[in-house]
Amino acid sequence: MKKIHSSLCVALLFAITPDLSFATTQALYEKSSSAYIIKNHSFENQNLYDYSKDVFIKLNGKNYYGIKNSQKDIDGARLIYNNFGILTPDIKDEDIVSVLNTMAFMNTRSNIFYIPFIVTGLNLKKNVKNSQLILENGELSSVYYIKPKNVNKEFPKGVEDAYRFIVSPAFVNYANAVNNSLIVKNSYINMGVENTETFALNGAPYVAGSIALNGMVDSNKLSFEKGSRIGLYNTQYITNYDGAQLYDRRIPHLFGGFATDGDVKNNSIVFNGVDFIVHGKKNEYFASSTIEAYGGLANVSTSENFNAINNKLIINNINLDLEVDKTKNPSFYDAVLFGEFFGGKSVKGNALKNKIYVRNLNTIGELNKNSKVQASMNFYGGFASNGQANENHVEFDFKNPFKISDNFSGKNYFRLYGGYATKGANGNIISIKNNLNEELVPQNYKDELVVYAARTLSGNANDNSINIENSLISLPLYGFITKKVTIQDHVYTPEQANGNKISLKEIKSSKNLSFLIEAKEVNDNKITYNLVQSLSENSSLDRGSKIVIRADEKASGNYIYLKDYSSAAKESAVVIGATNESSYNKVILENATFGTSSDKREGYLHLIGGVSKNTHHNIVEISNINIDEYKNKNAVFIAVSAVFKDEYKESKSYDNTLYLGGNFLTYENDSMNCISGTILHEHVGKKVYNHIAPHLENLSKNNHLILDVAYVGTEMVNNFEDFTFVISKNTQANQAILHISNEPLNLTLSGIFKVLAKDNLTLKNKTFKLVQSDKGFVDEDGKSLSEYRLNKYLSKMSSNVKDIYYKQIKNLKGFNEVKFSLEASKDLKTIYVKFN
Repeated sequence: MKKIHSSLCVALLFAITPDLSFATTQALYEKSSSAYIIKNHSFENQNLYDYSKDVFIKLNGKNYYGIKNSQKDIDGARLIYNNFGILTPDIKDEDIVSVLNTMAFMNTRSNIFYIPFIVTGLNLKKNVKNSQLILENGELSSVYYIKPKNVNKEFPKGVEDAYRFIVSPAFVNYANAVNNSLIVKNSYINMGVENTETFALNGAPYVAGSIALNGMVDSNKLSFEKGSRIGLYNTQYITNYDGAQLYDRRIPHLFGGFATDGDVKNNSIVFNGVDFIVHGKKNEYFASSTIEAYGGLANVSTSENFNAINNKLIINNINLDLEVDKTKNPSFYDAVLFGEFFGGKSVKGNALKNKIYVRNLNTIGELNKNSKVQASMNFYGGFASNGQANENHVEFDFKNPFKISDNFSGKNYFRLYGGYATKGANGNIISIKNNLNEELVPQNYKDELVVYAARTLSGNANDNSINIENSLISLPLYGFITKKVTIQDHVYTPEQANGNKISLKEIKSSKNLSFLIEAKEVNDNKITYNLVQSLSENSSLDRGSKIVIRADEKASGNYIYLKDYSSAAKESAVVIGATNESSYNKVILENATFGTSSDKREGYLHLIGGVSKNTHHNIVEISNINIDEYKNKNAVFIAVSAVFKDEYKESKSYDNTLYLGGNFLTYENDSMNCISGTILHEHVGKKVYNHIAPHLENLSKNNHLILDVAYVGTEMVNNFEDFTFVISKNTQANQAILHISNEPLNLTLSGIFKVLAKDNLTLKNKTFKLVQSDKGFVDEDGKSLSEYRLNKYLSKMSSNVKDIYYKQIKNLKGFNEVKFSLEASKDLKTIYVKFN
């Protein structure tokens, strides 16, 4: 038989219409247990080896069923496998269902072959329901050859077959499979190789709660109980010379329900203590295997759509184990298991309301100090290869944190997708509770924990959410509601990302912690952090900790609230932006600490409320911030808005507000680079740069700086038209509230200069320093202000009236408006306020 390849999506097209009239063997019916029973089976030496010809005998076992081709629905049948020997399938041609397969990446077709190995009910045009298959004891194997103890001859060279061995309580065609169950107890599903020495592959087990061709699969269940085992061999996804992904379909597949040209709904797969055993060859030191598991898979071979709805994948406990040369104590071995887990998947149709729950996942199996197997896994709540993925849910609620270590692949990854689709992903949820992994872990450049609520190539990504709480995370975390996707140099962008939520509470991330929301329009999204620590250790692999909301067209009404947040990442940023318009966005930081764990003390901190050609009515509010040392230039920018560097003359920034309150602490008094109403934003390839903008009317109209601090020092302040200073019990009469060291401060005759008081202070006849600008003051055009003109500006600005909505500032409370006058110092570098 020729070697056959297949696709990741397992998209099947029928070459013939199988009638399910296989030459299978009916198991014996046992009246006392009301079930069909597969009796004990074993091989004798004469079954394995022809001593006269000195050759191995190719095994050909039996395929078993309970009831086949009934004239009516099969209802309530039971088949029990209780065999302490090894059971192998019959692979004679008449037992094979032949179909065609479309390849997802190569767009070609090839034959695939199904063998109904152990099936309770086989039916054509009639349903199978309420039936059960129990694998009580024994081993299922697909080996062609077994070596007797007195034979040392090498096995025949492998022919690389590619069968799919079906183990299921129901296999129907042009009918439905409803409410059937498969329970795996003390059994070992060890299929996929011709022999257990060379590991020549010959297929894979397809273990399912039910399988339907041209029919629906509803409310079926596959359960793996404690004591169950699955053998895994050298099968994996590979990449060919031109970067295209190839797929070896000889990968074990597990399904709650599997339908071709039918919906799958309400099916489930439950792991209550299964062991995944990765097999390694002797005289080698590395191995890798792959396994796929689905709550439900809706396969499609026609132009119709079929959906995966309300299927579940539940992991209460999975353990990893390693076996090398039939022993469990090699001197050295390094193995990796790649896992693909789906709540529900549709090849052509929608994936709706599917769920994944994970409670305990042992991701490392250690045999000894130098031998182990480790897992990297992807989890998809709902996967739609050609459709929408909506209202799916992935929940991790670990009893114990999982482990990771170095491995030969050079990376550790765990990726969680709420909805994975092509035409839209809405209402998906990812929840993570309790510690994900241990605190001390190795560092690999490709390590990642991806949390991706709504991956889609088109359509909308609305009303999705990511919730993480009470968790220690030691892998770099990259979180996405949705974002642009590049496939073969083509960029796909979701239409909208509206009404999404990200919530983090009591999180310690010892590596990077970043989140992104990206689409053509990004509106009314909410990101909240509470007691979050990012990058608590020095890492040479630091890629930054950032929160970015980005739109091709418009970003409006977005809200970011960071409370008790700290980041020691080399690159820390909070940015909301859009190409055409960024408006009514709000960024609030309360009790934030920033620094860099870099030995060079270099990095950057950029906090920007709204980036766009047209940026207005944005608010950045900071209460209590501590900024550590950054030795490099242009490291710390706090700006309520930004415009693009190459378009700043035609851009507009107006009606934006920056509030600084509480304690504003920096490494040195004047180590801030810039506090600005508008800065310049630049993209160069994948890099982003911010620059100080010139003070222009189109970049400062009605931009408002509110200072409710005892002191803040910076190199420059610009692109504000309006200023409010708050005098409190912490204000010191002889220390300016605002100190500007390197550049003069621009004042505008149309602007305002307001002074507020709080803490019930008695201010009559008192004087305070408001601003000390070491380079003096300039007008709208950058011309120095003389004593006369400066006092004229101060008089005019203090008497101007504008509607100021202080109530929109969360932390500006308990203040009173007071009567005051302003005057400049003789050296024209200081502005004083006097209370009458």
